[in-house]
Amino acid sequence: MSPDCLVGVLDPDQSETVRVRYVHLDGSPGHVLPTLDRIWSHTCSHDTTALVDGLLAHHWSYLDGDVSADTAITLTGEQPVPGIGMASESDDSQAEVLPMQAAVDRVSWVYVIDSVHATVTVHDQGDLGRPLTRHHLTDPAQQASRTEEPLPADPAAAVRGAGGTHGRALADAWAQDALDSARADARVTPTNPRRPTPTSRPPTDPSQQDNPERTSNDSPASTPAYASPPRCSPRSTAGPASPPCWPTP
Repeated sequence: MSPDCLVGVLDPDQSETVRVRYVHLDGSPGHVLPTLDRIWSHTCSHDTTALVDGLLAHHWSYLDGDVSADTAITLTGEQPVPGIGMASESDDSQAEVLPMQAAVDRVSWVYVIDSVHATVTVHDQGDLGRPLTRHHLTDPAQQASRTEEPLPADPAAAVRGAGGTHGRALADAWAQDALDSARADARVTPTNPRRPTPTSRPPTDPSQQDNPERTSNDSPASTPAYASPPRCSPRSTAGPASPPCWPTP
C-alpha cells in the first residue's frame, strides 16, 4: 500500500506549531523530496513562499510537478492543479494546525518546509520535534550538488529516539550492521590473528625428487645407494691406448 503523509510549514506566528495538508498517495521520501524539488524550481521559480502557499491551498490525492489541466482524474471530485498535483475530493478551506511535539500516528511521514532556508525536514509519525534528516531544496538540473545534512554522531540512537515504525526499523538495521562488524573484528586479535590455510609444498630433499616412491616415513638409511657412472678416459691418438670403461661393481 502506498504510504500517505502530511506536508506543511512552520507557523510564522507560532513557532511551536505547524500547518499541514494531507497527501493520500506516494508519501515516501523517495517520491516526495524529488517532487518538491521540481515544484519549487519549475512551478514556483525557486520561490519557497510560493511553494508553501500552493501546497497549503488543498488536501491532495498526490503531488506531481508534471500534472497539467488535461491530466485525467481517477476519483470523483479530484481537481488537477497544474505544476503541483491532484487536489483531493476531501478538500478543506483550512490547513490543519499541529503542535511540534505531537505524535501523528495516522500517517507514515511528515514533511515540514522552512521557507526562510529553503529546506525540508523529514519526520516519521512518532515526534514532529525530532527530524530524521534535513533536505535542501534543489533544482533537478543540479542534482549532483544536492546536499543532505547528516544525522547526529549516533544515528541509531537519534533515529530510534525519533520513534515510530520507520525510525525503529532504521535503527535496528544500523545496530545489526555494527554487531556483524564487531563479530568480524573479534576473530582477528593479537592472540588470534588470521593465518593462511596450510598448503602442500614440494619436497626440498633432492633424494625425494629423484625417488618419487619414497614416503615421509622412509629414512635415509633405507634408501638404496646408486653408484655414480664410471668416468672414462678420453681416447688419445698418441701414447698407449686408454683402458676400456667398465662400470664399478
